[in-house]
Amino acid sequence: LVKIFYLTDQQTLWRKLVEAPMALLLNLHYSKDEVLEVYLNEVFVGQAGKRAIHGFGLASRFYFGQPVSELRLHQVALLVGLVKGPSYYNPQRHPKRAKQRRNLVLSVLAQQGLISESQKQQYQALPLDLSTAQKVSRYPAYMDVVRQQLQQHYPASALSSHGLRIFTSLDPWIQHQSDLAMRGQVKQLQKQHEGLESLQGALVVSQRDSGELLALVGDKDGGYAGHNWALDKTRQVGSLLKPVVHLSALESGRYHLMSAVDDAPIAVPQADGSVWKPQNYDLTSHGVVPMYQALAKSYNQANVRLGLDVGVKRVVSQLYQLGAEGNIPAYPSVLLGAVEMSPLNVNQVYQTIAGNGFYSPLTLVRQVTEANGVLLSHFPYAVRQAASNESVYLLQQEMRKVATAGTARGVYRYLPKQQQVAAKTGTTNDQRDSWFSGFSGQYVATTWLGREDAKPTPLTGASGALKVWGELMKNLAYTPYQDIKPQSVDYYYLNPKTGKAMPSRCADGVWLPIQKPLAPVATKQCGY
Repeated sequence: LVKIFYLTDQQTLWRKLVEAPMALLLNLHYSKDEVLEVYLNEVFVGQAGKRAIHGFGLASRFYFGQPVSELRLHQVALLVGLVKGPSYYNPQRHPKRAKQRRNLVLSVLAQQGLISESQKQQYQALPLDLSTAQKVSRYPAYMDVVRQQLQQHYPASALSSHGLRIFTSLDPWIQHQSDLAMRGQVKQLQKQHEGLESLQGALVVSQRDSGELLALVGDKDGGYAGHNWALDKTRQVGSLLKPVVHLSALESGRYHLMSAVDDAPIAVPQADGSVWKPQNYDLTSHGVVPMYQALAKSYNQANVRLGLDVGVKRVVSQLYQLGAEGNIPAYPSVLLGAVEMSPLNVNQVYQTIAGNGFYSPLTLVRQVTEANGVLLSHFPYAVRQAASNESVYLLQQEMRKVATAGTARGVYRYLPKQQQVAAKTGTTNDQRDSWFSGFSGQYVATTWLGREDAKPTPLTGASGALKVWGELMKNLAYTPYQDIKPQSVDYYYLNPKTGKAMPSRCADGVWLPIQKPLAPVATKQCGY
């Protein structure tokens, strides 16, 4: 026990000399039953992927799928037998060896008079009775985040041995639908395209108003307790950062959704003397376009011009305000998403946009109590304003254009036309990463797909991640979200070519919200 808690596995004379007096002190302060209880809660008894199984409580769930209090004697005997060599006696890999070890424990119990000879024979004749699920948790990726959040407040030993009761915001139904959407769509994509055997994915879902984490998929197989791609890995996010560029422009007070932006070719000198020449995905320049169209169609050249005019440092600052983490250098390439983020962190940024500009950290632990129900910790709702309500409202309407008439319009193959969606697709260089993030009704969700080795794929944000997102949202209940238009904003019927307000009788116009101080020039003519 001293070695587990205070020392290392290093086999040296010095460690033995230190261990001996510490063990004596432990015996002086605690009874043998107390020492045994703590030991059984901490001892290593198995491995699940990258996660070690410590303690009989967790081992009971892992091997038998039930709490330790419900185990029968032959199952407890197996756990006792595993202590000597969890790998050598692994019942999943070496069932015959494990059964022999379990039966030896039962024989010792009979020799000590703790069970009768007939009971020994009865239990030795039983199979191992391992759970067919054989998982640490039904929600391993979600539990990774729970563990990460709790470790900021509790030592690891308390989490594993104190019998704490942890209440989270997990929604089992949404988690189940998320797992199904990921597995189903990845399998379909692998059938449609060759070379996607190593395709991986992650999916994060949060509640729009509170920022509570409702579901998290960390692997294409959903419940797999291995690498958590939603939390442990960062990848470039591509065009998912373009809404941040537009928000920065709106916050400057110099732009509105109909502002003209030039999508002509652009060359940007770099500090090392090279010249960066970003191109549009279709390798075509589109001339002067309205700002909302530059986002809806995801024009790279127009968005770089917009970001450079606003200022790269201002865009990066806005990104941090929305909840981005890590080191983000203020290089021009940031404007096209040359930033590595995890799906969880991306969802945090979009959560703030969906929350009308109010940043609330993604949380999932509501409270922690002792085993008897005594409250230990309560995690209250925290919030701060990251952008003005006016600018975020305008951005939300702009992002709806992405879904109705832009790169995300394919989402309506899964959803009814009357369901409001604000979203953005993301595709990185050589199509290494496929992203889709957005919000609809009460939910904010982010999806990522990409190869484990980060090699190119045939997938864009629209042809990959969007499908997972759409499949999920199709199976979630939709409750319309009530927008509250700021008083400083009004709607105008505009000529998309001239940018002027025109009579509603005119054809091919577009209704857009514009800040009143930047109200467009009105004309009685259609202007065609």
